[in-house]
Amino acid sequence: MKMINNPQEEPYFHRFVSLGYTPLNYSEKHYIFAKGNKVIKIARSVYNTLQTDESYYIEKAAHDLLIEHGMPVVNIGKIYQKGELIKDFTVLEEDRVEGEIFYRKNCDVALLSQVVCFMQRAAQITAPSFGFFEKDRRAQFSSWRSFLKSVIDRANPQRKGILYKGLDMVPRLSEASFVPSDCNMANFIFRGGRLKCVIDIERPLWGDKNFIYGMFKARNESLLHCVTEKFDDKLVDYYAQIYECMFYGKCFAERYVDSANLSSE
Repeated sequence: MKMINNPQEEPYFHRFVSLGYTPLNYSEKHYIFAKGNKVIKIARSVYNTLQTDESYYIEKAAHDLLIEHGMPVVNIGKIYQKGELIKDFTVLEEDRVEGEIFYRKNCDVALLSQVVCFMQRAAQITAPSFGFFEKDRRAQFSSWRSFLKSVIDRANPQRKGILYKGLDMVPRLSEASFVPSDCNMANFIFRGGRLKCVIDIERPLWGDKNFIYGMFKARNESLLHCVTEKFDDKLVDYYAQIYECMFYGKCFAERYVDSANLSSE
């Protein structure tokens, strides 16, 4: 799906201009505006839903958690409720971070390695529940396998049988790791060749840290080639299939799927 950049057609455009904001960027579901040292994210009208509103609160909770653990993510200062800044729209406001973005999947290995390191550090944060990270920082499942079963159960019939066969190789975990589920290079801001800040941690999981490598396998194998620790190839291949079902397939309700970054690479 080709993204069209035409914020002037949105009902809030002239309101933002009158407040001193200027268009900065866009994705499939959002427009980004900037004013001074702040950036705001607001849904395109067609995606102005309760699910999008909820995703903003989840994103802020994830960023707050990572900042508490010393991770270099952008600070989300405020979420404006509907009518507080713009009528009928919830708005996310975060700090503006200047730097370089390298959009190519196969950019310099030194840059990719820093992304891998960020993901691995994030996975050191643990929790007792499993599944999609919610705005209260919890998840809904008591085990990693039970969460994956819920994914498989919503897969199409052809994939369901294949995915169930691989479930036996999934480890039984006593605790969950924080798993970012988006490795789009557009979310990583560098300065002087060093990772400065990460943005848009929108739909993380609590689960197996190796699921990160499955994401790399599914979305950007150049990142997987930068992983120096040993991992189970078969398990990572399996997680790649689960990832594709989870975010590319129609396994979940819209609240769990934001294809903006998936389609922008």
